Amino acid sequence: MSCPSARWGDESGKAIGQEEHKIVFSAGELDLEGLLWVGEPQGEAVVLCHPHPQYGGTMGNNVVTAMATAFQDHGFSTLRFNFRGVGGSNGQFGDGIDERLDVEAAMAFLEREVKPRGIHVGGYSFGAYVGLHVVSANERVRGFVGVAPPIALYDFHGVGDCAARKLFVVGANDAFCPPGRLKTWFESLREPKTLTIIPQGDHFFWGREHALEEALDPYFEGPAGGRS
Repeated sequence: MSCPSARWGDESGKAIGQEEHKIVFSAGELDLEGLLWVGEPQGEAVVLCHPHPQYGGTMGNNVVTAMATAFQDHGFSTLRFNFRGVGGSNGQFGDGIDERLDVEAAMAFLEREVKPRGIHVGGYSFGAYVGLHVVSANERVRGFVGVAPPIALYDFHGVGDCAARKLFVVGANDAFCPPGRLKTWFESLREPKTLTIIPQGDHFFWGREHALEEALDPYFEGPAGGRS
């Protein structure tokens, strides 16, 4: 696929470290808005996907923000963005299918503008569901972080059984991602994989954002991995 065009948010035409910069990139005929943070030169980069658009999900969500902070603290370039039809992004809700094109476009943007050593995908709730579909079908993605994948709401059968490195995080009291049900599905996936359960956490992680950031630490241990 061709790399999308981009419009940068600062006057120099380049992103500057330590701050997220507003960008607009193309997904087919649509313009999507995002926030880009550029980390270590020629380092790793991650696309972060937000929760369900029809229930108030945006790139400014507390969990997505905590995920971005964790990746940035480990030198990853981060791109969190609004799916089609959310905020300043064009288009309309695509029922979790068209949104996969948005993730692909975000990945292509990073490859063109940041030129990372490797691409990763992370997502929260609906964003985890969408992102995992993309990772499962795309061998160039080196790893995936899924927070509270809504396994009680969506069919995850046949999704996620890929060679990419995988970390899943869930709150112990999550009604939309029951830990026991998640564990059963998780055990069916191939290695490498890690599952972390946060005590006293629910699906929304209000007040547990720091615990969530810490729960992502295993993903960064050792070299930035990839597919076996």
